[in-house]
Amino acid sequence: MRLLFCGSDEFSVKVLQSIIKLPFLKIDVLGPNNKILTEKNAKSVFIPSIVKYCQNNNIPIQQDINFFKNDIKNKKYNALVAVSFNKFISGNLLKNFNFNFNLHPSLLPYYKGSSPIQRSLINNEKYIGVTIQDIDCDKFDNGNIYMQTKPLLISNLIDKDYKLEKIEYVYDRDKENSLQLDLNHKEYRFSKINEPNSKKFNHKYDLLRNSLAMISADMMKEFFSKQIYNCTTTKNNDFIQHLHFNQPLFAKKLNDASFQLNWAKDDINKILNKISISDDCCYSYIKEHYTKNDMKLWRPRKVFIKNAEEYTGESRFKANEDLGTFKFSNNILIVKCLDNKILKINYVKPEGIKEFIKSNEFVMKKYKKLYKHQNFKFNTIKDIKRYYEQNLSSLYKDKTIESIIYKQKKNNSSNTEILDI
Repeated sequence: MRLLFCGSDEFSVKVLQSIIKLPFLKIDVLGPNNKILTEKNAKSVFIPSIVKYCQNNNIPIQQDINFFKNDIKNKKYNALVAVSFNKFISGNLLKNFNFNFNLHPSLLPYYKGSSPIQRSLINNEKYIGVTIQDIDCDKFDNGNIYMQTKPLLISNLIDKDYKLEKIEYVYDRDKENSLQLDLNHKEYRFSKINEPNSKKFNHKYDLLRNSLAMISADMMKEFFSKQIYNCTTTKNNDFIQHLHFNQPLFAKKLNDASFQLNWAKDDINKILNKISISDDCCYSYIKEHYTKNDMKLWRPRKVFIKNAEEYTGESRFKANEDLGTFKFSNNILIVKCLDNKILKINYVKPEGIKEFIKSNEFVMKKYKKLYKHQNFKFNTIKDIKRYYEQNLSSLYKDKTIESIIYKQKKNNSSNTEILDI
């Protein structure tokens, strides 16, 4: 059986490693183009993990689909396999293959899209899974389902002491089976991920994604070894296991705003979870006061937050005080949250400062003289924009504020690159 394998990152490398040695498969590999990354005015070339792996292991790989064009059009391939591939594969291309398969790390139809693992962590989901589907020529992650793990507890997968040895899966609509995992993967589970989309997360993300990569590798091997691709599929919107979760259907790509703390929307558990999984990149805004032309003004300043916990001491907040209001109690920084809960923050880092400082230092240096006379509040950028437009923009124009609240986020482009021949 001849395959065209399309991958990009370390996750797809793990899957490729598991099937490339199967004697009945002949595999050609397609990877994405190298990227030019710009950080702090310095440019560097990012080579996708699958390209590095193939080059280091003398495995032929191409980064241009046209290299395979003649063989594809002459239908020399039995199947196309896509794992963590960041392009939409056109129907014009798919029609040249007898089969097409995609492995997706979620319990489809939940968490379709580019960031199912990250979104599951941020949303503090209880379960996750892995699905093998065919590829829909109109929508991402909308294909019929061949095979799917039973729900996996995220709390187990991010526990370094948990022994990940066996999974159960469903296939052929309602048949069940179990799969003993290859214990040679064991050390890989604890490895550090060094890719652009992992920078904002800590070791919990590494553990979860590596665990799912291990499972995916052995699932794909099982899929081909037992010819599960010849079994009956299940429609994507008819959940293969007849289980239903309160999970979103789509996992949008993350951006900087994904780590902004929303005091009016997120309860304390969601806030604590977001802080606990991120690599010190959760933040909120404060109104930083300054004087200009004898006018007392303010500007928004981003403050990063880490090492937080629920505060169980006596509350100093009044019922009419806004969510996000913060005060200083015995040199402890506390914040009013939903449901009368209070968050204690141990470390903060105002934007522009290199290192995190203890919250009591933040209090003494910045607000000790002022807080007795004013209420201070953590805000979202939407709060600040609304307040500025309603109260201040007619009085004075502040370029610092406007550059923050009106700046365009270039990373949020929804343009999807299409793979075609």
